[in-house]
Amino acid sequence: MSTLTFAAAEPSASRAVEAARLRARVVRNARIVLIVLIGALAANLLVQSLLSGDREPASRPAAVGSGERIINPRFTGRDANGRAYVLTADSAVRRMVGLGNLTDLENPRIDYALLFGGSRRPDASEVLSRLGVYDDATRTLRMSDTVRFSTRSGYEFRTEGASIDLNEGVVYGEEPVQGRAPWGGVQAYGFELHEDGRRLRFTGGVVTRFYVGDGAPAPEEDQ
Repeated sequence: MSTLTFAAAEPSASRAVEAARLRARVVRNARIVLIVLIGALAANLLVQSLLSGDREPASRPAAVGSGERIINPRFTGRDANGRAYVLTADSAVRRMVGLGNLTDLENPRIDYALLFGGSRRPDASEVLSRLGVYDDATRTLRMSDTVRFSTRSGYEFRTEGASIDLNEGVVYGEEPVQGRAPWGGVQAYGFELHEDGRRLRFTGGVVTRFYVGDGAPAPEEDQ
């Protein structure tokens, strides 16, 4: 009886051993396949990175500083009232990714019916300031360092900081400003220009001077 029982259990034990060996081979093969796939993926990423680096100089301007320099940039559009504008500059540097859609401008100019650039011509393209920052997302130009411009309503401004919202057709500033109009001159800590230049608001420390008779200064005189 014991001999027959022992003989019947032996094939079952052999099958268990064979199954264990089979599982071990499957696991080992799976590991090999996984390692090969990881290596192939890493090699593909490396190749794509190298190819992208080779194409970059041909498709982008030369990098300068923290961004890329563009000579004679040009931005166009229309404000809320349908007036067309063309914003240009001597050069521009697009800021790096992560800082929004900002472009640093050198000697920004604008063709815009609201602003005459000091020449009183709606097609003028005069320098507005020495430096500017244009936000392409909000279509806002922030000007700094010797800001000078005039409006179609006859005002001329000089300040060290001002902005133009090209969506709404609004000009504003929070730096001390000197303004001149056909009726006189004004100084203030800030200003806002709305409604096609017909509504002007000065803020803080406002000092107004009215011209009487021949008291108006010549156009080139400083205020």
